[in-house]
Amino acid sequence: MPMLRPLTMARPIPTPFMAHQAATFSSSNRGDGQSGSGNGKKFAFGSMLALGGLAAATALYTQQRERTAAEATDGLKEVRIPWAAKLKEGEMKVLKVGEEDSEKVLIARYEDKLYSTGNFCSHFGVPLNNGMLFDDKVLCPAHAAGFSIITGKPENAPGLDGIPSFPVIEKDGDWFVQLPAEGLPRKVPMPLTKRDPENKEHVVIIGGGPAGLNCAETLRQSGFSGQLTMISAEDMVPYDRTLLSKALAVGDASKMALRPPEFLADADIETKLKKRVFKIKPEEKKIICYDGEKVFYDKLLIATGSKAWAPPVEGLKLKGVFPLRTNKD
Repeated sequence: MPMLRPLTMARPIPTPFMAHQAATFSSSNRGDGQSGSGNGKKFAFGSMLALGGLAAATALYTQQRERTAAEATDGLKEVRIPWAAKLKEGEMKVLKVGEEDSEKVLIARYEDKLYSTGNFCSHFGVPLNNGMLFDDKVLCPAHAAGFSIITGKPENAPGLDGIPSFPVIEKDGDWFVQLPAEGLPRKVPMPLTKRDPENKEHVVIIGGGPAGLNCAETLRQSGFSGQLTMISAEDMVPYDRTLLSKALAVGDASKMALRPPEFLADADIETKLKKRVFKIKPEEKKIICYDGEKVFYDKLLIATGSKAWAPPVEGLKLKGVFPLRTNKD
């Protein structure tokens, strides 16, 4: 019986044919998680092996596996987290999950568990990986909006909507994040409890700014089905006051609204605009407005905010100089 000699493979010389096969392999397993023809993958990988390109084929396969993973069930795709084991407690890191720069998710380790959320703040879309991880909350670097890294729910203003959260799973020692195959949502509206006419409890909020709106929405998110009323001296629904100085040239204050009127109506949050409160009688749980209207309440929140402070500088009383606080200013 003849002796069997070990098979040795010489270092392959790159050829245009090999480059073509590498391109075929790459296009059949694109980084966007959309698989091409399975036959193309097998043919390309097999051709490279036949040409002796074991190292090149292995490198391509590893690279492809790290950038994206095969499509999962139920319209999901799985993307490998190559540095999952190196992520320390209390750290977060961004993971690119597609070809577009916007296709990124945030990976964080909290209490020795891995969590994944969207990487963009629901307020202005600022990347959250440049912010801070505080316990189980990620804080936006722009305006300190906070979101739970476990659920994605908003926990700090001015973010009203949540951010998406994605399952992180382990397979054979590797960690993957499961994502929608059709794209990543930027924000997630929170479910709101509908008004129950049988619930007669009335919560009144004096003040039509972000604080009052956050209170109203939080009540609806927490299951409150009673009557909700916001009393505001403004002539429009709550808006982002910080935009007054940033979008001064626009001149259209309606574009600064935190929530459109239709949203408030659907959430059964009543707004009484252009009303000023004259007196509160706690013993009667009654509010008296300047126009004479009386509003009774069971619980009351005063969220009128503050007034613009004018520094004692020369020229403050000149014509055309005034503080900027409302959309009328």
